[in-house]
Amino acid sequence: GDDAIYDEMLGGAGLLISDLSTDILIMDCMFRNFSSSAGPGGAIAVHRADSKVSVLFSRVVFQDNRALNSNGGALFSSGVLSVNIEGTSFQRNSAQNGGAVYLASGDGVSTLWMSNSTAEKNTAFDKGGAIFMDSTTLCHISQSNFTGSEASEGAVVYTQAGGLNVWGSHLDFSDSRKEGAIMCISSRIKLEKSSLRENRGSALSGLRCKLSIFESTFRANIGSLGGAV
Repeated sequence: GDDAIYDEMLGGAGLLISDLSTDILIMDCMFRNFSSSAGPGGAIAVHRADSKVSVLFSRVVFQDNRALNSNGGALFSSGVLSVNIEGTSFQRNSAQNGGAVYLASGDGVSTLWMSNSTAEKNTAFDKGGAIFMDSTTLCHISQSNFTGSEASEGAVVYTQAGGLNVWGSHLDFSDSRKEGAIMCISSRIKLEKSSLRENRGSALSGLRCKLSIFESTFRANIGSLGGAV
């Protein structure tokens, strides 16, 4: 990471992808100790992709990456139709927003699919300790575990004017300095067969959101306006 050459304003200290016009697969890699001093994406930044392009991460490790004054400690994506993350680990990444992942829609709707993955001790100084979702973005999380995330709002996930579906996953031991392991603004949230345990700053907080919860567990969460919801 120390010898990487990159455009500081575009970010992506480990890998910068711009004007992408075809699908891309990143597999069996480790991105460790990369730091973007000005632009987004401590390890990877994807900019100005074709609206039909998808990016797939399979069995990738993101560890100790930082976007010092920007967003997406491990990964920043803007304008990609679909970001697919499977069997991937995010450990101790940090940023202003989106400690691990920052998803921006660009000119259309972007969707994040995350499955069989883990996120541990990721930090956002403002919003979205693990994941930050910009407006008109969708996020589907399945069979994944989030532990020890920290942020001012949305210690695990922050979503605004988007949609979040969580199935068969665990969001535990997070610390929000204001409210919410999940923080949603004008969004649709669905939790199914998932658990939120021992989160500080409440498990789920929101404003003008549509919420559906099925077969899920809330346990030992603490919040000033409601420990669970």
